[in-house]
Amino acid sequence: MEKFGGWATILLLIGAICTVIGTIVSSISQTNQANKIAQLAESNATKSDEIARYAKAAATTSDEIAVYAKANALKSDELASLAQKSSAKSDEIADYAKTNAAKSEELASLAQTNATKSDEIARLTKVNADMMTGGDSFCFLRANPGKSGKVYLSASQHGNYPIYDVTAYVIDFSEANTTRDPQIGNLSGTNYHVTIGNVSKTAWIDRSVGELPMPAQGNLRYEVMIEARNGDVAEEITGTRDDTGQWHINLVVKRHDPATNQTVTLYEEKDSQKYFTTPQAPPVPISAPLKPVLRQHKQKKPTN
Repeated sequence: MEKFGGWATILLLIGAICTVIGTIVSSISQTNQANKIAQLAESNATKSDEIARYAKAAATTSDEIAVYAKANALKSDELASLAQKSSAKSDEIADYAKTNAAKSEELASLAQTNATKSDEIARLTKVNADMMTGGDSFCFLRANPGKSGKVYLSASQHGNYPIYDVTAYVIDFSEANTTRDPQIGNLSGTNYHVTIGNVSKTAWIDRSVGELPMPAQGNLRYEVMIEARNGDVAEEITGTRDDTGQWHINLVVKRHDPATNQTVTLYEEKDSQKYFTTPQAPPVPISAPLKPVLRQHKQKKPTN
């Protein structure tokens, strides 16, 4: 009985110890829970501070955004005002451009009119100058063989302007009227000088300027240099007689072009004078018969 009572006491002690331990564990657990709650509270406090800081930063940013928005609103108003002014200026510029276009068209029309008048003035100036100098007109001789044994020379004008101060130098290279230098073989002919003067464009008939002796036999050939106020021309007159005694006269007129340094043919006639051998009398010369120019030597044949 005493042995059983001892075990009961031990069991009570063990139960008391377990109770104490349970209380201690519960206290420790509660302490741990309190610590965790404290940590969570501290963490929450830190988060709250961070949230508050973010909220403050967000508020600051919102204020800045509000300032920027206000500034943008002012800029937008300013831009709208500038756009309105630009539109007004554009309309004004468009009006100026339209006016300028009209003025430009008027100026272009005036410029064209002035150009036309300038061209007309230049043309009239050239016409006046050509009337004074002879322009591109030229004079040439025609040879008209007659039954009287004479070759009648007449001057003809070709072009739109009169020709002034005309003088012709004729060298007779006809077969019967030439000599040949035995030393150098050059052919020489008799020289004639013809003073023609002014030749008008209005003349409807060739102007007689003199006469030359007809070759007794063979063909006819004259080399002519004609000088005038507007320049010189060279002419070659050739003629052949057929079996009936009729003459067939050809002539060609040339001028040296200084721009190209070439000789240009200005005028040409072929077989143009055969009708002058008919029985009717040839034109009466208005000047005295030409006489050979007295020189100590014969002139050499001119070169082209």
